[in-house]
Amino acid sequence: MNKITIESLSLQYSDGTESLRDVSMGIHQNAVTVLFGPAGGGKSTLLRCLNRLNDLTEVKASSGQILIDGENILDPKVDVIALRRKVGMVFARPVPLPMSIRENIIYGLELAGEKRKSKLDEAVERSLKLSAVWDEVKEFWQTQPHKYAANVSLNCTGDFLANSKNCEESFNVVYSLDCKYIYDCVDMKDSQDCNISGHAELIYNCQSCSGFMNICCSFCAHSSNLYYCDHCFNCTNCFGCVGLTHQNYCIYNKQYSQEEYEKLIPRIIDQMKSNWGEFFPSEIAPISELDCVINDFFPASTDKRIDTIVKEAKVYPEVVDNKMQCIACNKDFLIIKQEQVFYQTHQLPFPPLCPTCRHRRRIQQRNPRILYSRKCNKCGQPVTSTFAESNPVQIYCEKCYQEAR
Repeated sequence: MNKITIESLSLQYSDGTESLRDVSMGIHQNAVTVLFGPAGGGKSTLLRCLNRLNDLTEVKASSGQILIDGENILDPKVDVIALRRKVGMVFARPVPLPMSIRENIIYGLELAGEKRKSKLDEAVERSLKLSAVWDEVKEFWQTQPHKYAANVSLNCTGDFLANSKNCEESFNVVYSLDCKYIYDCVDMKDSQDCNISGHAELIYNCQSCSGFMNICCSFCAHSSNLYYCDHCFNCTNCFGCVGLTHQNYCIYNKQYSQEEYEKLIPRIIDQMKSNWGEFFPSEIAPISELDCVINDFFPASTDKRIDTIVKEAKVYPEVVDNKMQCIACNKDFLIIKQEQVFYQTHQLPFPPLCPTCRHRRRIQQRNPRILYSRKCNKCGQPVTSTFAESNPVQIYCEKCYQEAR
């Protein structure tokens, strides 16, 4: 059965050129079909008909039909955008759309629904490096206006903030109000010093928490009035508890009456003295600080950037017994059989970096989570930006950036 069936297809351009005359043919699924002939013979015209690109040219007359999976794509009712997502065309010469290099590269991703700036930036850099023009484009990119921050919020400082208000020195935050020093959070209100939390109000020094009035907790959800608790869910009024669900008035996982609880808590807080309100010390963390995700954004060492190490490497290690040694951290990592098959099939070199260093190399493409006082390079308006003063890129305030687009 044919995947594509062309029946009595004819096409004439507005200048009178008859490019196709009564063409009929079938194209099988998963087959390689070659059209060859002299220049001007109509090969490109026929291909352009398969995803209706000829709709964009001056065609005087056309007739016949093209069936793809039994549907006549020349029917005026066919969704042309949906058709072109299904049937692509690679031109002999690159034909960029009338927009910037970046916009051309991410156009398809955005049509597919990708909105994350980090993923789009990664795709742009990867594409330009594969085409060996990254260094050239990067120099040009530095001369172009950059918005001081990826900030679509009101009265906020930080980076990658959206639909938020009055958030200070915060990063990767959406739908939040009146917060300070929060990272990777959503739907937060009146909270401070929180990370990877959401749907919470009046929480302080918490990690991966939701709820109300929680202090110094980790991985606690749908709970309120918790202090120094870990992995507690649907709990209220607990102190120093671990792994509880649907519990009230507990201290160190022991049940108390409301009256006993309210008498003991002030005494415990008084004994803690200056440690009250401080998060769990790093000495009791389940993993070392060097292996912690904090190094993605606040590196503990001042060693060379990973991309510099890769660039300076002369020889990459070979796979020995499914193992390789990372050229950045010198740790061994596995290259499983499926990976080897993938790299060999696509004629790609084996990765010189372990998965952790590859991840951190991607993270390093973003600016560090450090804010600097800058001035708009166009109007001189003071702005708070993650672009350091030593960074050569042109920083514009919101108004000047929108005018320059």
